[in-house]
Amino acid sequence: MEQSREFQARMTEYENDPDYILHGLLYDIAEDIYAAMEEQGLSQAELSERIGAHRQFVNRFLNTPHNTTLRTVVRLATALGLDFTYELKPRVESPEASPPEASAAELEAASVGRGA
Repeated sequence: MEQSREFQARMTEYENDPDYILHGLLYDIAEDIYAAMEEQGLSQAELSERIGAHRQFVNRFLNTPHNTTLRTVVRLATALGLDFTYELKPRVESPEASPPEASAAELEAASVGRGA
């Protein structure tokens, strides 16, 4: 199914929004932490005990990580025996984000219309 133009325009707008990017990253990290907990058979209470926090702390992180610090992520990852790494790289523009190039015929028609 093809995406509507309005949806594509909103996605282009959001893909450069720092808050949108941050929330996406935090939810991805929360999913990875949860997957590691499941893999190790670890409950929220057990993970909380490992990091010296209340169970609600881990629960809030897993359910609404929007107000999370890197310190929290590193504490949780370390308690699970995981390395936390990151990667910054140049952004590659998607074809949808770039304006379409005009064809030679369109450019010629535009210049004729302007009296060039």
